[in-house]
Amino acid sequence: MLGNVIGFVERAARLGGELVLLSLGYPVSDEQQSTVTQAVALVAETHGGLDAVLVPDVEEVPRHLLPDDSVALFARGQERRAIERAVRRAFAQSSATGGASSPAGGSGFSKRATSAS
Repeated sequence: MLGNVIGFVERAARLGGELVLLSLGYPVSDEQQSTVTQAVALVAETHGGLDAVLVPDVEEVPRHLLPDDSVALFARGQERRAIERAVRRAFAQSSATGGASSPAGGSGFSKRATSAS
């Protein structure tokens, strides 16, 4: 998983994009902590911007998304499916209230940016 996240951080830094890393679940696993620490260090090296946010519960994910955000997921199995549902709900609510459509035609994901670990 770490390699996927770091690759995504490097790409965002090259493109000059704003990056928000949502670390889902509490307590934070050793793998999550290591990934966030390394992502923060990499962004500091590239002088990019990164907000790392701890999101204790999957139901809180929609509060952290904006209508035109691209979303990349680095999760597996049941956890990934729960996050996908939360993201889809967030983008569906945004479309229903007149917000911008998501990059993948309403699915809430840019298929190009979505990554499995």
